[in-house]
Amino acid sequence: MGVAGVQFKVDGVNLGAEDTTSPYSFAWNTTTASNGSHALTAVARDAAGNTTTSATVTVTVNNGATVVNVSTEPQLQSAIQQLASDTTIVLAPGTYVLTNTLAINGTFTNITITGGTNNSNDVVVQGRGMNNASYGTVPNGVSTAGSVQNITISNLTIRDVYLYSILFDVGTQSPRVSNVHLIDAGQQFLRSTADPSGKGADNGIVEDSTIEYTATSRDANTNGVDIIGGANWIVRRNTFRNIVGPAGVLAGPAVLAVNGSSNTLTERNTFLNCARGIAYGIWDPPGMFDHTGGIIRNNFFYRSSTQPGDVGIGVTDSPNTQVLNNTVIVSGTYPSAIEYRFAGTTGVVITNNLLDGSISARDAATGTVSNNLTTATASMFVNASAGDLHLVSSATAAIDHGVTLTNVTSDVDGQSRPSGAAYDIGADEYVGDTTPPTVSLTAPANGATVSGTATVSATASDDVGVAGVQFKLDGVNLESEDTSSPYSATWNSTTASNGSHTLTAVARDAAGNTTTSTAVTVTVSNIDATPPTVSVTGPANGSTVSATVSVTATASDNVSVAGVQFTLDGANLGTEDTASPYSTTWDTTTASNGSHTLTAVARDAAGNTTTSAPVTVTVSNTAPDTTPPTVSMTAPASGATVSSSVTVSATASDNVGVVGVQFLLDGTAVGAEDTSSPYSIAWNTATASNGVHTLAARARDATGNSTTSSPVTVTVSNTGGTPSTQPLLQQSSLTYLGSFRVPAGTLGSTYGFNAAGTGGLGTYAMTFNPARNSLFLGGHPYEQRVAELAIPSSLTGTPTATALQNLIDPLEGRLSSINPSDPNSKVIGSALVYNNQLFIGAFSYYDGAATQTKSEFVRPVNLSTTGQVVGPVKIGANYPGWVDKYASLIPAEWQASFGGPALAGGTLGAINSLQSWGPSATVFDPANVTTMSNVPGTLVLGYPYGHPLADTAIGNQYLSQADFITGMVFPTGTRSVLFFGKHGLGNYCYGTGGASGGDCYDPDDNSKGIHSYPYRSQIWAYDANDLIAVKNGQKQSYDVVPYAVWQLDAAFVDIQGVAYDSAAQRLYVSRVYADNTRPLINVYQVVVP
Repeated sequence: MGVAGVQFKVDGVNLGAEDTTSPYSFAWNTTTASNGSHALTAVARDAAGNTTTSATVTVTVNNGATVVNVSTEPQLQSAIQQLASDTTIVLAPGTYVLTNTLAINGTFTNITITGGTNNSNDVVVQGRGMNNASYGTVPNGVSTAGSVQNITISNLTIRDVYLYSILFDVGTQSPRVSNVHLIDAGQQFLRSTADPSGKGADNGIVEDSTIEYTATSRDANTNGVDIIGGANWIVRRNTFRNIVGPAGVLAGPAVLAVNGSSNTLTERNTFLNCARGIAYGIWDPPGMFDHTGGIIRNNFFYRSSTQPGDVGIGVTDSPNTQVLNNTVIVSGTYPSAIEYRFAGTTGVVITNNLLDGSISARDAATGTVSNNLTTATASMFVNASAGDLHLVSSATAAIDHGVTLTNVTSDVDGQSRPSGAAYDIGADEYVGDTTPPTVSLTAPANGATVSGTATVSATASDDVGVAGVQFKLDGVNLESEDTSSPYSATWNSTTASNGSHTLTAVARDAAGNTTTSTAVTVTVSNIDATPPTVSVTGPANGSTVSATVSVTATASDNVSVAGVQFTLDGANLGTEDTASPYSTTWDTTTASNGSHTLTAVARDAAGNTTTSAPVTVTVSNTAPDTTPPTVSMTAPASGATVSSSVTVSATASDNVGVVGVQFLLDGTAVGAEDTSSPYSIAWNTATASNGVHTLAARARDATGNSTTSSPVTVTVSNTGGTPSTQPLLQQSSLTYLGSFRVPAGTLGSTYGFNAAGTGGLGTYAMTFNPARNSLFLGGHPYEQRVAELAIPSSLTGTPTATALQNLIDPLEGRLSSINPSDPNSKVIGSALVYNNQLFIGAFSYYDGAATQTKSEFVRPVNLSTTGQVVGPVKIGANYPGWVDKYASLIPAEWQASFGGPALAGGTLGAINSLQSWGPSATVFDPANVTTMSNVPGTLVLGYPYGHPLADTAIGNQYLSQADFITGMVFPTGTRSVLFFGKHGLGNYCYGTGGASGGDCYDPDDNSKGIHSYPYRSQIWAYDANDLIAVKNGQKQSYDVVPYAVWQLDAAFVDIQGVAYDSAAQRLYVSRVYADNTRPLINVYQVVVP
């Protein structure tokens, strides 16, 4: 399992902190012990908590060094002024406000300045403020110059100096800084300078310290540890926090080694919200390397997304540097997590690093980059925002995915690598922690009586570390979890009832192990004289009520509300409600019509009560509606013989109002309930057997009263088989009758019908509504709305249609639900009226990732009805682009052969490999859209990517890649299925169009995309028998070719959509941009041969 740590002891007392990294050692300042005999032992511990104590070693302390104990700032200054080699100055706990920098200038060896305890915060050496230019004789905290060898600064805090917290000036060698806390320096916190030849301090150590800003730094001339011209420095186990500049200013790196420095080792540090982390070299000086060699390993670097900054680790003009097993999270604040720069940077090795940014080689730098993970996320770590980048068990992309490195034998915590099958990537080697913490309550005492505000405290420990302690009162959280020792919570006992209560503490470690302390029982004894507050929240004051209503109130108390009693005219209304939310049900029919007063009386456990302000309401009850509607069938006539598709209609009335009429066939509902007059459905008699059937209508009012009409008896008589010999339509079968305009206003929208049907973003929706002799038509592409227009009774003079319903979003904001992963380019495509419901198809225009899975919605034809949109659902087995752009009803006489009442289709789009390259048709039953998430569909026509019919030849009469099909019609009494759209006749070309200067010659379209100029409006005519053959498995969908194609009209090219009135045999074609910026509706008569 491995050794977790070794704790050294002198005379049975811990000597420093446990050492968790082999080789195990501790620097013992023997001047803290008396001269004479002392016993040394070492206690080894493994991860399971097993320990062993070594044999005792007896030593004799005989210090020749001078120990000077000081407790005041004058004593400290005197000790510095009288300093001699081999002297230790020990500072008693307290704050030392400097009158002079602690300047050690001269020839000295073996100097120590240390706090008298192991807690660096017990001794504070304080300057005059990092922003105080009147620093006088205190520019720095501690400085050395001359020839100072082996100086140690430890166990203290240095803060608020104008320049440097610690300055190792020319002539200083082998300095050591250990367990210090450096706060708010005006420039570098620790600076080591060089002489004119470039020689700086060598063999320096900075360890186990915290360096941070608690306020905004003065300017950019700041960083943490600044090594100039020094060799063999070690920077380890430190925390660097908030090393940043003022807004808009980039601070220096937290660790910087430059100007010929070499062989720096930076390991096991944590950098939290620093502008830059570690920099070996920072520029490309002439004639020398800015840094040489060195290792950067096992460091944590985290910067939040709100803190601007630069690279986490930088290697600049520093050959043969190794960057190994670091975790760097820059949260998108800079593209690169690690960078190496300049041609002098050669032989760099960057391996096993866990990053959320790239590794960048700049300005001709070279090296070996291998086995790094650059896609780290915060979820991989225990608490990234707090700088805790230890791996969690779900970080499987990093765990056991590293490679073995001879220069990395342990991790950021000193744990041996590997702990699993292989090294982990990043600074942490994940080891599952199953040992729970220990915890015990320390206050208040068990059995104590408390009142007012009391402090609840606990002690907790863990083999790895306590993450937090949650206090609980009677099993309920008391304040938030305390995440730092000492653990405590403030309890306002007046919020609890008088009497016995139980306190516990739950300790948690980073692995999620928890322990609940032994409970402590206390007695709360407070005098509660504060009454609750209460107010009635419903019904509203002055309102009129009837039937059954809910009476509600809110109440609160300094301790707790025991209950709320509602009253009506001073008398209790129901029983007291003892749990929030407070309410009671009032049957107003038990009160007289007229004015009444409601109040609420709140009570606390001490018996204090408060009555709310009264609420006056008027009771107005009328006799319930028990009168059912009347209803009678109006078509078809009783005794009639019917075939194909017929209209079933009824009239209905009610003393209050009819909610809906449901038609019945042989007692079973047929079609959806019709909720608006006139009441009717289209009945496809082919779905019923030949013979006698009964039709009836059931009317319903708002209170649920219903009446079923007298039945009508009809005889269904449909001829069997496919009407395969019906005529085929030709170009001469369409006779132009005239045209009409769409309204010019905005119709409740922003743009109205301007630019309707233009560009790749539609909207193409267009369909005929037989119930009102009207068209549903889509508006401007920016809005994706639909309106209903009444068809003019005469086409003389190109009249303007009247809006029956304004432009409204028919999907009520649900368009994006067809493809939530695509934030843009979602468009309304097909529209179809079937059984008094409006069906809408929608598509992702540019779905490069092919993430759209659904397309079809259904809603009432009354666009003002809200909350009844169903969908989206999927039709058929293909990608939705095959069914979402146009739709048509199948004539009744063909429905049995096709196996359904409707066709849906779609052609091409921005991603041409996803859908049909020519007309496509899929048979489906719209009724299934309301009940199924995957509606069955049978493909009977379509040309998948690469089919042989479509090519790029000039003038291909059938298909080109530039075709844009927007409508489909299946006229009754024929076997022709017609498709309408724009067809390209010229060369295929992809690129930017235009008359000149573009990639493709296309004066009609200068956008980037597919071009095939010139174009024409075209009809593709297919024989229904061919589609039936595909349905029956006798042909493939791409084997079918049109029996004819022809130009619809030379006057226009672009078609928004097509609608068909089967009763009048009329076609309605929406011409894009034909009436200024609005479409014009052309009307054609279908002449069946």
